[in-house]
Amino acid sequence: MAHDLHATGFWLAVLVSCASTSGVTTSTGYCGTHPKTDKRDACPKGGASGFGAAESGVTTMEQCALKCLRICKRCKFAVFSKDLDDCTLYSACDTTMLAQYKDYHTAHVEGTTEDDWGGAAAALPLEPLVIPVHVAHLRGGRLAAIPIDAAPLLLEIGSSDRNTADVELLPVLESSFLVTAEPLLDKYARAIGRRTTADQARERFEPLSQHHRRGIVLPIAVGPAPPEGEARAFKVGGTAGCSSLLNSSKHGSYGRWCDRVSEVRRVWTFPLATVLGWMGRPVDFVKIDAQGADLMIVQSGGTMLHHVRAVQLEVVSDDCSEIYDGQPRCTQVVAEMAALGFMALSPVLCTPIGVRARHGASCESELVFVAQKQRATPHRQHQHQGLKHRDVPALGAQPDYVLSAHQPLHNGCNRTHQPEEVEELLAAGQVVAVVHNGGKAFRSSLWQGASFSPRGRMYSCPKCCFDQAACRGAPLKGHEGMQSAFNLLACPF
Repeated sequence: MAHDLHATGFWLAVLVSCASTSGVTTSTGYCGTHPKTDKRDACPKGGASGFGAAESGVTTMEQCALKCLRICKRCKFAVFSKDLDDCTLYSACDTTMLAQYKDYHTAHVEGTTEDDWGGAAAALPLEPLVIPVHVAHLRGGRLAAIPIDAAPLLLEIGSSDRNTADVELLPVLESSFLVTAEPLLDKYARAIGRRTTADQARERFEPLSQHHRRGIVLPIAVGPAPPEGEARAFKVGGTAGCSSLLNSSKHGSYGRWCDRVSEVRRVWTFPLATVLGWMGRPVDFVKIDAQGADLMIVQSGGTMLHHVRAVQLEVVSDDCSEIYDGQPRCTQVVAEMAALGFMALSPVLCTPIGVRARHGASCESELVFVAQKQRATPHRQHQHQGLKHRDVPALGAQPDYVLSAHQPLHNGCNRTHQPEEVEELLAAGQVVAVVHNGGKAFRSSLWQGASFSPRGRMYSCPKCCFDQAACRGAPLKGHEGMQSAFNLLACPF
């Protein structure tokens, strides 16, 4: 069978820039902390300076200095930070009193020429250097690394480098196998590095792209694309977890931390249908966290979606603004998933039962959708907010890792309670959300102790989650030092 073993390769992109600072010196730190001596330059329309520099083509100190020389007539100092995506221009600055923070540098541009800053070369846009790289083996069109007896079979799309499935799921699912798709090369490298320590791996053969002895990670994005894949623009955020195929919306009050794009990279992108084809058989659970692109990733599965049993999506509540252009909110996601044959694991209130006590708190929920063919029959119908849902009877038929992944947060509350009402609610069979060890937990007579998840059920939430007045009073046990009139620690979300 050796002749049937083929290599699969994807095109990876590296950004190349040419710049020179020959004969020019810069100072560590930034202007702007001394109003008497530091004056920002009032650039003409189209030459504004500040955060978001990369979006105007400024990604280096040299390009920031050239902007100072070319656009702002009174500009004498250029302040630049790659980490914070900032190019701010000043007409006056006391360079003996620069403040220090991160990678900020200040250049005294007055008296220099464009040639000093690399001239035309420094102003050239970045171009992607794209190379083919062998990242996995296919046998008969299927990933050869997947054992024939692996169960459950898991797929993770958009892992970044925290709360990853290889760390959280594989250790507790001993016969499972995981395929991860992560387009950021540093996160891909870190994933591979988790399989074996650096000391153990030194000068030793390591299996191709394995981040776990029961897992493989591929440096790709998943989304709308031809079956054979294509290079697409991937916006890398200043916060890596904000990186997305979509553009940041920048017009909502929620999710402003994702507004800044540090770099745009070309990443090889395949539709979900192709990835499911590589899996070769039904996938028990798909975990997607793709920053606004979750639904369109599922839609790219096409007719191959019948191979998926359950899928987890990150969903923005209807009462919160979208973070990315074109990002659907809860009601649309629930309706579109139903049209694709998937229903939410529990009834979902796309608009919570009350106004959040803290604006923007927990606007993004993790919702699990189960293929209708996996549900017990007959189905029961109920109506909420004009949207039809189908109940999931027999939640016990769902495995624990699927139940635990369903986290509606505020959108799972069906009533509120005061602290003194908890025991009465438990006696009545209600699931109750509580603060436990500084985080969220759920109590119920259906299980012992505190559970990290509501296990697919709706629950009662502390009144404090929706009423600031209910948050007043003595601090919670363990937080006595926080003497605040508004104690949001009483809400677990």
